[in-house]
Amino acid sequence: MLRFALILKAVFVLLFLLPQNAGAQELRTNDKGEKIIVYPDGSWRYFNDPLGNNTLYDKDGNPIPVGQQPLADQPAVSVPEREALLTEEAYKKIVVNWRDKRRMLSELERQLAEAEQARKEARQRLVLVRSSEKASRREKKEAEQEWEAAKARYEELSTRLRSLRAEVAELERLLKSDPRKWRAWLAEDERKALPLDEPKPERPAVKVYARYDPEKDVMLHPPAPRCEMLYEGQDRVTGTQRRDVAPMLFFAHTPEALRTIMRGRNYLEAWGRLAAITGGYRFLVLEIRVASKAAPQAFGYLPKGSRLDLVLLNGDIIRLVNNVMERGKWDEQKEAWVYTPQYNIDAQTERKLRNAEVDKVRIYWSSGYEDYEVFELDFFRHQFNCLDRKSR
Repeated sequence: MLRFALILKAVFVLLFLLPQNAGAQELRTNDKGEKIIVYPDGSWRYFNDPLGNNTLYDKDGNPIPVGQQPLADQPAVSVPEREALLTEEAYKKIVVNWRDKRRMLSELERQLAEAEQARKEARQRLVLVRSSEKASRREKKEAEQEWEAAKARYEELSTRLRSLRAEVAELERLLKSDPRKWRAWLAEDERKALPLDEPKPERPAVKVYARYDPEKDVMLHPPAPRCEMLYEGQDRVTGTQRRDVAPMLFFAHTPEALRTIMRGRNYLEAWGRLAAITGGYRFLVLEIRVASKAAPQAFGYLPKGSRLDLVLLNGDIIRLVNNVMERGKWDEQKEAWVYTPQYNIDAQTERKLRNAEVDKVRIYWSSGYEDYEVFELDFFRHQFNCLDRKSR
């Protein structure tokens, strides 16, 4: 509750600090009870467009083509000769390009939300099928394929969304730059649009396609990450030999209210690695990064003896115990408050984790517990394999 209240407070402060321009547009309710944004020239668009395309209408309710739209929703450009800008072809084309990409961004965000829901449903079905004694091998295989396809679709959309956000940000930076850069951009854009020289006709090659083998499909059976070690040498505390596997992203989380503010960056992410020292002692080291200097107020700290619950896909729960008092510290380079708890892994727990698929984790902070979905289901399988390979 404390963390949620702080998040809401931060959002309200940011909204309060945003520049207000009451004379530029108004939020009204039409005769159908729908909220609309009305501009000074009488044009308007839905506050929440039911079609999801952010269409601009004239005062009579007719859609306005993109090329004829006034530059009412352009990014702020800190150049005084505004009238001259409106007649410059390069400037207008960049703004049209910026608008198109914003619409694409809105549509991708909608598709990503649907893909995320599909991924959750596929994960739930996989858990149910694996835990059911009546489910056949065929049903389990289908559930696994459905889960892999949903996960791949979500990751593909996430990558496209990050790329498109970067393009939108680049166009906004361009509009705030020297006008000479606009003309250079226009010249490059027109060069790309020129037709390529038609190649000479060649004799078509006969293509021979291999027969599809689902066992070799990397989408269904992705290759294991490369095995790398972070450290091999003497432990500073015990003086015995120590090995640390290179860290992997274990889980991440960004509250919905902060997604636009974070601009594609995770609010919280945890990188994990396994370590081993002579004598058979093994433990999990997490590096939890919170992209806020207010992390101590939102989360508190990680007391010695606090729990980490690992919820597996089959519904089992494995509990680890933190063996250090971890209050965290601010890392300027990572721009995050960083916590590094360590959790002991005994022989019995190791046997359970070696082939476990972790679905969620629950961390017990001093302010209360938080649940997070795991990105890398095979995290422990890969990490233990790396430790074994290096110990031979």
